[in-house]
Amino acid sequence: MDMAAAKKLNENPHKLYFKSLLYVERWFTSTRFEVIICDQEDNLVFKSNGPLHYYNMPSMEADIRALMRGLDEATLFGINHISIYCPPRHLIFEYLLGISYPKEKEIALLMDDVKRIRNRFRSSQIVMMFEEDVKFVSRLSIETCIICLENIRPELMFSGCEKGHRICLTCAKSHIKVKLLDGMIPNCPQLGCKSQLSIVRCGEFLTENLCLMWKQRIKEDSIPYSQRFYCPYQSCSYLMSKTDISSSSAEKSGLRRCFKCGGSFCIHCKVPWHTSLSCTKYKRLHTQNDDAKLKSLANANRWRQCSNCQHMIERSSGCDHMFCRDGSEEQNGAVKAKAAKKVSCVICFEDIDFDLLFSLDKCGHRFCFNCVKQHIELKLLDGKIPNCLHHWCKSQLSIDRCDMLLNPKLRKMWKQRISEDTIPFRERVYCPYKRCSYLMTKTELYRPISSKSGLRRCLKCGNSFCFYCKVPWHSTLSCTDYRKLKLYRQNEDTELESLAYREGWRQCRNCKHIVELSWGCNCIICRCGNAFCYTCGGEWNNMSHGSCTTYRSGDRAPGAFTMFLLSWLLCSLSIH
Repeated sequence: MDMAAAKKLNENPHKLYFKSLLYVERWFTSTRFEVIICDQEDNLVFKSNGPLHYYNMPSMEADIRALMRGLDEATLFGINHISIYCPPRHLIFEYLLGISYPKEKEIALLMDDVKRIRNRFRSSQIVMMFEEDVKFVSRLSIETCIICLENIRPELMFSGCEKGHRICLTCAKSHIKVKLLDGMIPNCPQLGCKSQLSIVRCGEFLTENLCLMWKQRIKEDSIPYSQRFYCPYQSCSYLMSKTDISSSSAEKSGLRRCFKCGGSFCIHCKVPWHTSLSCTKYKRLHTQNDDAKLKSLANANRWRQCSNCQHMIERSSGCDHMFCRDGSEEQNGAVKAKAAKKVSCVICFEDIDFDLLFSLDKCGHRFCFNCVKQHIELKLLDGKIPNCLHHWCKSQLSIDRCDMLLNPKLRKMWKQRISEDTIPFRERVYCPYKRCSYLMTKTELYRPISSKSGLRRCLKCGNSFCFYCKVPWHSTLSCTDYRKLKLYRQNEDTELESLAYREGWRQCRNCKHIVELSWGCNCIICRCGNAFCYTCGGEWNNMSHGSCTTYRSGDRAPGAFTMFLLSWLLCSLSIH
């Protein structure tokens, strides 16, 4: 404001409107003031409202204090001429004109303060308000709710905050209800304000259920998170502290009783009392409880846990700075998720937060979740137990550690691979019926079921088969006669052996699997872990084994890469 405008403001006469607002509620009485200063053309110069921090204040005293606030603000603006508008038939109007004098000592002292402030002005006159003035002030008194941004009359505004922040009653009810349902004590909705609302102040417009819920939240807040214990019976869920529960019984076992419903429960297992089982046996039988499932789900979705209250947090968007559900500062339980160090997954080369990598139990190597999941699926489909993804690391993955990454089909397949791995390759016998293919051991099938030496029965489907020919039982033929038949010579095993011989493939001496080398060196590491030379088929003992000349690489039959080039060439010719 320039000097000319300031001088004009000081010399022009101004109007002062004042009033007090008294709120009488069920358990609480609050008083507020409102001051409006306008110029002679009714242009708004200043408007202010707020709480008067005095309890059980009479309405007359509240009006005088509101007037004193208005006069103080006018002097701060440097206004020299002021007109004080008072409602008609009001004692304060008579006090200001000197028609009558207050009898109460407190009111008389306040009027003396008003007179002293008025002496600061060059002129101050008292004006009676008429109906037009009342309507004008009512329009100027309209407030805007900071939540819904609606224009609300002052008497419909609510202030439960120590700092006087005001919102409409509708928004206040909704805010309190949402906070209570979210397990929190309601705080001021003003951004950045940390003061909590009072149940006494807000009790006027709350339902009985919300009042009970608020008292429950206050009780919860008085018990540290680590000391909270809820009754495990779903129909009760009463809150208790571990200290009270521990002191309520002299028994050394975990047996306790709920203070509300009287139901027996185990303080260690947090479940209804397991009468015939110890805690150790119960936990062994009930490994997949709700807490374990939640932790598994949290690991799979990369949620974070508040170190103070143990609540799970999922970040949908935004920065890494997290405030837990109570919204308090760090020393009161806020979670500040510091930006983790970025590292590259050695498989997909994506930059991942170090804390979000999947760590293997035995070797400690870390990879991203997607790569580990795909690796497990490929290994299981290839008939192997998944091992570490790191090159040359031979440590195997644990099905318990990776359970969060598995669907029911992969979990069942992994257990099948574990069962297979316990049986040596030379001892494995599969049921020859395609609909069964059950895995058995030669030891289990050692004894024949009749005088016919090769006759055995599948332990699962019960069908008969030949132990030596590995085919469904040939009842009228001996093994020698059956192998002479064209049917036997054309079965899958015989055709595979013939194809392997023609293509120059090698067979692992340990597990009998057929291997084709399409490119690379002659050192072959089979799926069973056995290393052998592709040239001669002998065991690979040292790096100089490649000097073997029994089988020259130049004589090798076309491999997969050659077949790919041939098929690509044929496709190109067909297009042209």
